[in-house]
Amino acid sequence: MSTLGEVVKELNEKTCQPNHCHVALIHMDLLPKPTNEEDNTMHDLLKQTYDWRYDKPGDDDVFHVDLTADNMRYIGRALDVYNRIIFDLHMKQHIEDIIKGLSKSD
Repeated sequence: MSTLGEVVKELNEKTCQPNHCHVALIHMDLLPKPTNEEDNTMHDLLKQTYDWRYDKPGDDDVFHVDLTADNMRYIGRALDVYNRIIFDLHMKQHIEDIIKGLSKSD
């Protein structure tokens, strides 16, 4: 193996994914130490809505919440990390296969 990406791919295929896990390379800028205000983001959001891990939503399908700019930075980074992992897990291989198919058809 010559790259870290190849090591991660091998680790995922041989060990992690058979155990329903996934390793992804995430840029460290997306994982800074949270500020004091960001430390409460999850609590602030869940107390205004519901804890999706344990509770079912009430009658409302739409929630209106008050968030600070720090809360939004925290949530934005979390969404970027999630998006990166979903892309690696579900989309990247399909795109690589399409590109390989296009290059073979020339």
